[in-house]
Amino acid sequence: MKRLLLGLVMGMLVVAPVFAEKNDQENKDSKFYSYKERGDFLASSLMDKPLYVTENERVPESAAALPDGWESVGDISDCVLTREGQVSAVIVDVGGFLGIATRAVAVSMQAVEFVDMEDADDFFVVLPEVTREAIEAAPEFELQPTPAPVRRY
Repeated sequence: MKRLLLGLVMGMLVVAPVFAEKNDQENKDSKFYSYKERGDFLASSLMDKPLYVTENERVPESAAALPDGWESVGDISDCVLTREGQVSAVIVDVGGFLGIATRAVAVSMQAVEFVDMEDADDFFVVLPEVTREAIEAAPEFELQPTPAPVRRY
């Protein structure tokens, strides 16, 4: 009985990497995901996350604490997705006081950088080479597009 059990365990150890490799490929080729890839995160983890600006051009890949010179300018409230499934922008509520008179500003996802924290599941969201004044002066994001003028013939 011990030999049978030991044989089953050894067989599973040999086959386990094959299943893991198969799952990796399935995640990439399938219409359905069975898990989150390393480095990926859920959109819900972006919601209500503060956006920091810094005048510095370079940001570190990781940080244990909030670096000097970074300033929180608002919280991420939403994301703009393309029909192809790409995140094109994050919507940040900036300005105002205690949520009153805030404005929604769309920040290009290309401009945003992620800085890992010591906690593997947490990160900072940073917009380098931008000041508080610049983001507060950015155009307000309109949730509803302005309708085209009606032509009268």
